[in-house]
Amino acid sequence: MRAKSAQWGNSIAVRVPRSVAETIDLKPGEDLDIVAVPGGLNIRRPTAPRYPSMSLADMVAEMDRLGPDGRPEIVDWGPDRGDEIVDDSR
Repeated sequence: MRAKSAQWGNSIAVRVPRSVAETIDLKPGEDLDIVAVPGGLNIRRPTAPRYPSMSLADMVAEMDRLGPDGRPEIVDWGPDRGDEIVDDSR
């Protein structure tokens, strides 16, 4: 399928035809990776997460590494009230 490039501000844009977008379930606003390859471009969805994910254990280890100043202050919000009370005996 052919498409034309067009000026869009200081950039050059390529419009993705609806049939192609529907085939790959591409939605407006999605992040895409664009890679220059010999003779053209590869456009694809990112394969790696945008931000590295950390487990709770990783976050606690980082707080411990930073020392006492790395831990957040503990806040006493008072007794539970209303819908946040969970009855674990059920």
